[in-house]
Amino acid sequence: MNVGYINKRIFFILSSNGLFDTIFKDSNIICFYKKKYYLTYPISSMYKRKDFISLITTKCKYINHKLPRFGLINRLDYLSIGILIFCINPCYYNSLIYYYKNKLIKKYYITIVNGLFPQFLNSYCGFHISKKKVLRKGNSILTNFTRFSYFKSGNRYYSILVCITSTGKYHQLRDQLRIEGYNIISDSKNCKKKYFFLQFFMVNINNVLIKVPLDFLFLKLISRLSFNKKTYI
Repeated sequence: MNVGYINKRIFFILSSNGLFDTIFKDSNIICFYKKKYYLTYPISSMYKRKDFISLITTKCKYINHKLPRFGLINRLDYLSIGILIFCINPCYYNSLIYYYKNKLIKKYYITIVNGLFPQFLNSYCGFHISKKKVLRKGNSILTNFTRFSYFKSGNRYYSILVCITSTGKYHQLRDQLRIEGYNIISDSKNCKKKYFFLQFFMVNINNVLIKVPLDFLFLKLISRLSFNKKTYI
């Protein structure tokens, strides 16, 4: 019944579920494309929302509990969309965790920010997670930003960026852009539309490039947005 770590029943549920699309599969890992409004792990404050772990535990009886979090390697926020990586080979799990901890895996993000961003920018800063501020002793964040395109709406410019992270995490990338002076559209506590324009669309693992086509709706949404100061800035 079991195929590596994630068995056939789990694979069928995730493939048949409209919230996940399979984009890559080999003998070691399976990668799914997660759409927005779905949790990857349970959170006490959002217990009424569905999450991936609960989906597996409630609908699958044949589960191998040898590895933590069912082989889930990375996490994505509730509002974000992108690639979820799962280990299906228990022997490969520790190696994959080692690659992540030692920054040997490159992650590529695409985002939309306010303002006219420079064509190229290498940004570095230290961000302390517990104190939520930039400190010399904080975790290093090193990111290469490339402006993919830009457009103008009214009197304001908006830039589409491709971000390649050498170190740092998803939430640190948002803080880093805020420090540089270019906030992500709708990334604000007071905005009405809670949709983060930050998509994890490509990853490089051991020189194997795993990517999803740039979401057509994600780019098409740009032309349909009615930008207004109260909602997006």
